[in-house]
Amino acid sequence: MKQKFKSILLTILILVIIGILLFSNYYYYKLSPKMLYDAKDMEVLENFETKHELNNLKLESRYGFDKVYYSAVDKEKLFIFLEDGSLVLSLNNDNLDYEAALSVGRELLGSDIKINLAVYNKKPVYVIVSDSEDIMLDFDNLGIVFKYRKGIVNE
Repeated sequence: MKQKFKSILLTILILVIIGILLFSNYYYYKLSPKMLYDAKDMEVLENFETKHELNNLKLESRYGFDKVYYSAVDKEKLFIFLEDGSLVLSLNNDNLDYEAALSVGRELLGSDIKINLAVYNKKPVYVIVSDSEDIMLDFDNLGIVFKYRKGIVNE
């Protein structure tokens, strides 16, 4: 009886150790890079707010193309800025039409997409991001201004 109890206890101990190792691997490889990006994004946003004497901005998106563009909004304006806190563009929130951009994006790439904001040729663009490609849409007429296919494609 004692021998069975010891083996059951040892089995439970081994399962607990395996569970702890699995959780720590998940945390280290899956969650920590996202948390590092989030912390960096908040640092960049705080730097931008301090540099331009703004308060209560909400980070909208982050997109890397030729530079890393951050976009943030307050009650009235949209700001697109760079990692060093320098302002690239400032627009009224009335100009934003995410629904129309998402609609065009779904027509082009399907439903598994997300939308970011960036700058292309000194103009603001919506960036429709999918697993296979990124498409930049003009802010005013939602026409395609640039397509970027990801990965290696055989044609």
